[in-house]
Amino acid sequence: MDDIEDLEEQIEEYKERIEDSLKDFDGTNAIDRLNKVKSIKQSIENMSENLKMYRQFIQRLSMGESNSELMQKHKDYVALVAEYRKEVALEKNKLKNEGELLNYDESLEDTMNILDEQEQMIREGLNIQAKSKSKLEAIKKRIAQTHDLTDANLVELERQKEQILRINDNTQKLDSTMKRTQKYLKYFGKSFCRDPVTLTLVVLIVLSIAAVIVVQFMPKKEE
Repeated sequence: MDDIEDLEEQIEEYKERIEDSLKDFDGTNAIDRLNKVKSIKQSIENMSENLKMYRQFIQRLSMGESNSELMQKHKDYVALVAEYRKEVALEKNKLKNEGELLNYDESLEDTMNILDEQEQMIREGLNIQAKSKSKLEAIKKRIAQTHDLTDANLVELERQKEQILRINDNTQKLDSTMKRTQKYLKYFGKSFCRDPVTLTLVVLIVLSIAAVIVVQFMPKKEE
């Protein structure tokens, strides 16, 4: 409701401005009157734009007594805008009929049209500039986020690299240990096979185990 009240205040301001300007037409020269016509036309267009937003806000509200009152206000304002347009058209016709603009009417009108077009182009340019600034800010934020993510990834990659290097060092150490172990096993195997005392002991141990197994499985004699 605050937005609607703000719009109503703006619409009322345009309404007062237009009505005051329409009252001051008498007693001024042609150029001043033509400038007033331009000013009134601009105020009417601004009032029309506010009425469009006013209607959009009303359409968002739920149906009810307050909504009906707002719709009626909107209709009244629209009717006023139509009356203002008629009065402005009448004033322009008066200026032409009075012959006060015979020499410079067309040039002034063309100048006003050019100024209107330039003003519209400036507005569009400002809108495009604002949108471009907004997009540029968004791009800057994304770039900053990308930089942060890249830095985090680089730190993680460095940590993984160090981990892989440690694993590689451990693997090389393990490989070296395995090679030394193989050499020791070969050496002890050869020494074991060449030592007759050791072989004799092994044979005796094997025979003793075999004798125990045989005695264990032999049938017992009956008493």
